[in-house]
Amino acid sequence: MAIAKGGRSPQLSLGAQWGTAYSDNRIDLVTLEPYDFATQLDINRNGSVGFSLSIPILNGWMVNTRVKNSKLSLENSRYELENTKKQLYKNIQQAYTDAEGALKKFYSSQKAVASMEEAFRYAEQKLNVGMVTAVDYNQSKTQLLNAQSELAQAKYEYVFKTKVLDFYRGIPLTLQQITILSK
Repeated sequence: MAIAKGGRSPQLSLGAQWGTAYSDNRIDLVTLEPYDFATQLDINRNGSVGFSLSIPILNGWMVNTRVKNSKLSLENSRYELENTKKQLYKNIQQAYTDAEGALKKFYSSQKAVASMEEAFRYAEQKLNVGMVTAVDYNQSKTQLLNAQSELAQAKYEYVFKTKVLDFYRGIPLTLQQITILSK
């Protein structure tokens, strides 16, 4: 914004220039001999200094527009920063909620596995005494395997969700073996 406001101030410029030249056609009018190189460089030198003053009189609207645009740009940047902070906060809240949900799913999967193990034991005992068919036994075994699979999925989902939270907390992510959520 200060740069845009600077357009209202007068501008003073200073410039300087120095040069020389050589031509093999230049001759001394007294001796009618060509000048030597060093002499020509000495007598052909030329220098100038210049000053320039620019006073803004009629460009006020342009400068005012630039200042207003700079202010708007600054406000837009502030709004974008605030929006980004809110979005980050929302993402963190969602990650926390997801981790809580994954933990609850893990606990319920543990209970389901325990229930399916008990049901499988009963089915196995009933099969041994001839009270259920092999189909019922296999169905019970399949249900136990499904429950164990869901438990493993729930465990690693929870680990993943907690790693996401760790990322938001600034804890570096590592690929070390994770021993978590044992019974």
